Formats: sequence, C-alpha cells, structure tokens
Amino acid sequence: MIVEKPVYCRRFIGRRQHLDFISERFRAAADGNSSLVLVAGESGSGKTRLVSEFCETLPSPNATCAVGCCFEYARSPFAPFREILRILIDAKPDALRQLGPARRALRFLLPEIEADSGPGGGAESEPDKLTQFAAMLQLLRVLGSLQVTVIVIEDLHWADAATLEFLQYAVPRLSGSRILQIGTFRIADVTTVQELPHALAQLQRNPAVWRLQVDAFSDGEMREFIYHAVDGQPLVSGEVVKAVAVRAEGNPLLAEELLKSAIGSRASSRSGADIPASLRAAVVARMSRFSEDERAVLRSMAVFGRRFEVDFLSHIVQLPVDALLPALKRAAELQLLVEESDGSIHYRFRHAATREAIYEHLLAVEARPLHAKIAKAIEASPSATDRVVQLAYHWWKADEPAAAARYNELAGDEACALYAYQDAATHYERALESRSKSGAQQVEVLEKLARALAHAGSGKRARKTYESAYDVYQAAGNVEDAARVSFYLVRLCSNIGDIDAAFEMARRGLELAQGVESKSLCFTGHVQIARLLCFFRSNIPATVEHLNAAERLLADSSPAERIYFFECRSYVRAAAGQLRDARSDVEEAAAIAAQSGDAENIIRCWSNFGEDMVRRGERSLALEAFDHAFEHGKKRPCPAYRTSVFLSNTHMHCCVTASCIKRAILSRKRWSRASTCRATNCYLPGRACRSACC
Repeated sequence: MIVEKPVYCRRFIGRRQHLDFISERFRAAADGNSSLVLVAGESGSGKTRLVSEFCETLPSPNATCAVGCCFEYARSPFAPFREILRILIDAKPDALRQLGPARRALRFLLPEIEADSGPGGGAESEPDKLTQFAAMLQLLRVLGSLQVTVIVIEDLHWADAATLEFLQYAVPRLSGSRILQIGTFRIADVTTVQELPHALAQLQRNPAVWRLQVDAFSDGEMREFIYHAVDGQPLVSGEVVKAVAVRAEGNPLLAEELLKSAIGSRASSRSGADIPASLRAAVVARMSRFSEDERAVLRSMAVFGRRFEVDFLSHIVQLPVDALLPALKRAAELQLLVEESDGSIHYRFRHAATREAIYEHLLAVEARPLHAKIAKAIEASPSATDRVVQLAYHWWKADEPAAAARYNELAGDEACALYAYQDAATHYERALESRSKSGAQQVEVLEKLARALAHAGSGKRARKTYESAYDVYQAAGNVEDAARVSFYLVRLCSNIGDIDAAFEMARRGLELAQGVESKSLCFTGHVQIARLLCFFRSNIPATVEHLNAAERLLADSSPAERIYFFECRSYVRAAAGQLRDARSDVEEAAAIAAQSGDAENIIRCWSNFGEDMVRRGERSLALEAFDHAFEHGKKRPCPAYRTSVFLSNTHMHCCVTASCIKRAILSRKRWSRASTCRATNCYLPGRACRSACC
C-alpha cells in the first residue's frame, strides 16, 4: 500500500518562545544591532523546522534570507558562505558595485565575480587571509545596508574550519550592521569537527551571540504533534499513538518516522509492539517496501550525499531517467526525498539523519564501488575542476589510494589558497594515508602538511611533521633538502618558544648546507644563526661573525633572506651606536621589499626599527621611522589588520616616551578606528587610511 497522504505535521507545534526570541533578534538587527543565534538540539529535534518557520514568516517584507549548508561528506572551505553570498548577490547585484577593491579579493572565493575595472585595477595578486575576510565582511555590511539580511548556516557540526574562523572574525565586526546570523548544530555531534568546541566557546563569549536550546517536546506537545501528523490518514489506534510517543522521547523526526512505518506496514490499527525502536530501524523498515532494484537506487542516492541531480544519478546507476521515476516517486511519497528545481531537477533527502541511516546500512564492500563510480563520473564531467573536494572525498571513501592521494593533495592546495589551513591539513593527512597504502613518495605532501599546520597554529604538530620530512631526506641522502627543512624548523621552533631547539636546527642546517653547491643555503644558515644570537642571546660578537660570513654570500641570496640580513645588521649597528649605518640598513631592507611589492615587510622593517629606537631613547629617529611606515602604507596598503594594530601601539609607545601626549592620544584613536574599520582598503590607521570612515 502506498501512502496517499504524507505523514507530516504542517502545524508548527510548540517552540513559540523560541520563535519569538529569533523574531526579537531580527527586530534588533533591523535597528542595527547585529547578532548570531546558535540553535542547538539533538538530531531531529526540530532545529531546521524552527528556523524555516521564522524565515517563511519574516517580520518585515523588506528583508532577505539566504541559507547555506555544511555537509559531512564534502567539507569545502567557506562552503556555506559561498552558497549564501551567491544567493544574496543574485538578489542584490548592486552590492558588488559598492565594494571597490574588495571585489578583487572576493574573486578568489567566488570566481564568477568580474574584476573591478575602476581605479586600482590591473594586475591581480592573491589576497591574504585577512584581506579575504575583510572583503567578505564588507560585502555583508553592504548587503545589510541595502536590506535587513538573515543568514542561516545549517549543520555547523559539519562546518569546515574556514567557516568557523570567519564566523569568529565577523561576529564582533558586524556590530552596527543590519545582519542576523543563525547557525544550527547537533549537541551530540559537537566533537565531530575538531575546531567546533573551541569556536563555540569563543563565539559565546561575545555579547552579540545567543544560544537557543531546542529541547524535546513535552508529552502534551507530542500528542498534539502526532494528532496533526496523522490527520487524513487511516485510523491510528491509541496503542500505536502511545507507543510512538514513548519511543520518540519527544523527538518530532523520530515520531514521524515511526508513524510512517506503522501506517505503511498496516500496523496502525494494531498494538504498538511492531513499531521500530529507532530512527535507523524505521528507515530500514520502510526501505523493505521497495524492490531490490529500487533499494539499490536509494543506496546510490545516499552515497552521493544529501543532494543529487537526477541526470547524474541516471548515469551512475546506468538506467534512464524514466526507469528511475518509480523509485523516486515512491521515495518522495514515503517522505524520504524532497524534489527541488533551480534550472535542473534534483532531489535531496528530507533530513540528513535519513540519509545517514540508509548509508550506514551499507557494508564497506558495497559502498566503495559506488563511491568509485561516482568519482569516475565526476572526473568525466565538464565541472570536474570545480569539484575537487568531492573527488577527494569519493576516491578516499572508495579506498583507491592513487586517486585519493592525488585529489586530496589538490583539495589541500585549494584550501591553502583560501587560507583554510585546518581543512588543508585534513586533506593532506588523507593524501599521506593514501600514499602510504600505495607506497608512493610522500615527502612533498609531508612538507605541505607541515606548512598548513604551522599556519593553522598547530606548531607542535607542524614541528613533528617537518622532522618526519627531514628524516626522509636524510635517509635518501638528499642533503640540500634536509638543510632547507632544518631552516624551516628554526623559524618554527623560535615561534613556539623553543630557542634551544632553534639553535640546534640552525647549526645542523648550516653544517649540511656547507656540504652542497647552493651558496644561498649557507647564507640562510648564517643569517638564521645571527638572528638567534642577536635577539635571543644578545651575543653581538658572534652575531657579527655570522653576518660577515653571510655578507660574502649576499649575491647568492633570495630577497626575503636579504631583508632579514639587513634588519639583523641594523640592530647590531644600532647596538654599537652606529645609528646612521643602522638606518641605512633598514632603508636597504625596505627597498628590497618594495622591489618585490611586499608592502607588509616595508612597514614591518620601519616599525621594528622605530620600536628599537624607542628603546634606545632615540625619539626623533623613532618618529621618523614610524612616519616612513605610515607613508609607505598610504602608497601600498598592507593587506593585514595586524600591521595597523602593531604600528599604532608602537607609535603610541614612541609618542608617550617622547612625552608627546596629544600625539599618543591621536595614535590610540587611530588604533580603535583601524580595529573596527568598515573599509576593506583601510589597512592602516588614521591618516594612512584612504576611506571616509577614518
């Protein structure tokens, strides 16, 4: 018997206080008080239904809403925000015209955005992480200025690390914007993503973040829910209703699934003894009413993920679309699937838990061939280059080591390009796991993993990974690369505070470098040791010795290493009282950075020199150095807010030391403005900023 009417409670039951609270936060957002509401609950407790009810009855007609989902099976950097921004840009294309330089930074996230051809256009360079975050933030601010905007991120328990990082960045900076953000997550799955517990803890410290708990239905709410869910169905006995209410334990999704099983199996007029005991059992029981061929199609759907296109499914199962229609229709009637259309017809599982129940029913030997077929089909599609993350996932689940290693490495590279380093590390780890199975060379991926971990702030894990790469190079007799990795370890060890280990790595690297033809490595080794001796041991004679050795190799060095050389020598000369020579070295370092277009290093060189002059009591040189940093910042804005904060704090320190109180107060104001500046091109505080907000 096919269920003629869906078992679905159309009436919104309970949760009125929850709905009123979200509406209250919306009204606050309309007044310019942005906030984030975290909706927490168990799987199937009604989180999505609550948010959908709010979005369908938005209190204002002048509001727009966009929903982005996180997926367990394809964690792509910024996935929900990409989806959300595309929806909002389609609704308000005028927003892009108000972005200015930020538009170029967004192109790396949304390639379909055309480059800005206005002033400042021309050759594009890849933005850094903070520039990209600032561009996304500015777009949200612009959208909020045009219309009250509601952003919904579903299933944060599957969020990629980049999405969580941006949420932490954006929430405090959206103050004053007409933006309401809503995020849903399962309490039981908080630890699914390693970064989520920390992210939630950080977010909930902000007064603009609210947590809304969706608890189980009360007995009365559950009875009302069941009454409306079975409206129009054959008579359901009181015993069945009681059994469903007891076994559902206040969970509306489980109650619906149990009711569907009872009605579909013609048990609705009997006792509740035959009702499944769990959601998984209820879904499996309903699948038994499909033919074996139809069950095979359903299993293929679950392997795809929560959402799939019919044409693609047809290709995978090698059946024409017409032959799939009975299974799709039956699944829709039994409320396993929902049909959607946005130019192409596709289906999605009505609830993620339903898809999980079907997928978990598969044995590994059944799932792997399906994942492989899907991966091969994606590879053959025109959109393969845009679906690297999906390919990485499916080849990994298919346990095909060569393909899994290749695509997970590519997915890691893509994540690094978007500064999603934690996501990149996950992909690189899978690539290494796959390469170890195939016996392929893996040292290059080891280095990529180490760099990603270092950027993600996992210094100890990065160190261990670099040491593994060093061991591989040493075992292979590759002295040059062993030396190079040793110098990476020098910086990493000094960054995490292990100075003794940094010295050991530097000396080891220099010893290795002296045995190869590349003189640039020897230069690097001498500069690394000189910096450590100078800044951590204050051993000026030994520092000078290594700097003199490096100077003889200066012609063979890279621009980045030359900058460090001149900075270090400037510090040594200043310590010896040779202030004019010290200033000349800083000028040389800044000039090298300028030739490379490295605005951040220009500012860093001058601000470091200025701070050194503050400590030495050379007030005029300090002020001159800070002024140079500001002037260079105006000409070539540095894409990092951290530079503006550093500059202003050191500038204020300098001004106070010089007893220039008025200038110190001005510097403090500049810092405050820089930390909350709305303009993407406002990278420097105060007079270096080119936007009206400062």
